[in-house]
Amino acid sequence: MKGPLLSGPARDAVVTYLQANLNAALATDDILRDDGINLEPISSDNYFIDENFTPLKWPACFVIIGKMKFNYDRGQNYIDGVHELETVIVIEERTFDRIQKKVESYGRALFKVLDQQQLIGPDERFQLKLVSDEIEYSPTFETKASAGSKYYRKAIVYKWRAMHFEKTLIP
Repeated sequence: MKGPLLSGPARDAVVTYLQANLNAALATDDILRDDGINLEPISSDNYFIDENFTPLKWPACFVIIGKMKFNYDRGQNYIDGVHELETVIVIEERTFDRIQKKVESYGRALFKVLDQQQLIGPDERFQLKLVSDEIEYSPTFETKASAGSKYYRKAIVYKWRAMHFEKTLIP
């Protein structure tokens, strides 16, 4: 592909990296915590690139790319900019008192995997460096499962600056 790659491949690189590394970080955090709260791995088909989707099972991870600001200091044939990127992990838990601890553990694993991480794109055409900007926790929502049992759902939202450097291939 000639021309600039920009947002789509950058987001896809983050998704691919998370699919390859997040579950190992979750397993390590689960062992170190040893508090009886199990962290379920996130299935590779439970990563989404749009927030307007409801997964069939939880946990799920959403990687959403926002606007990109450009810096033109490098000259021709180079793109230097910063993406606004959010990673959102949504979990379910049966008890209200465990859900906050659980969502914090998912957030800790996400931070360990992505903060200060440098990703190289296809054909080494672009590089991303991810820097954490802010963390938000959603309110806890009560949901109904079959047979009237209650579940609680909560999300952690990580906002990142994804510094993007790309050498463009102009046709």
